[in-house]
Amino acid sequence: MEARLGSARLAGANLRYANFLAADLQGADLSQSHLIGANFKDASLRSADLRGAQMTEADLTRADLRTGRLQRAHLDRANLLNADLRRADLRRASLRQARLQGAEMSGADLRDADLARSNLTAANLTNANLDGADLRGANLSEARISAAQLAQALTDASTRLDDAEIVRY
Repeated sequence: MEARLGSARLAGANLRYANFLAADLQGADLSQSHLIGANFKDASLRSADLRGAQMTEADLTRADLRTGRLQRAHLDRANLLNADLRRADLRRASLRQARLQGAEMSGADLRDADLARSNLTAANLTNANLDGADLRGANLSEARISAAQLAQALTDASTRLDDAEIVRY
């Protein structure tokens, strides 16, 4: 049975290691919450407010985060495999060493986000804004990226772009 918590007000709550497997949290307010190690696998967090949430090592495999507000969220070492982050606002979010393989991130706002050493293999970053994003050591192999998106991003010799599809407009 899946939990239906759409539009729930849980701002600032301590929900470490909570199990939200396949839960409906659409439009929920989880801003500033402590969600370290929480399980959001297959959960709907569409349009949820996760601003400033502590989500280190959370499992968001196949989670629906479309149009979510994740500014300044801490998602270090989080699992976002095949997550849907279309048009999500991740400005200044920390996603260090996050697993984002196959994530759908088209139109996402990742300005000044920290994606250092994250795995974005085969992620779709078409029309995402990566101005000022830290991509040092990130793996963007086979990712779909718009060329202009990388103009102000920080990269280094360990940033991988093997077989990335860089679309030039």
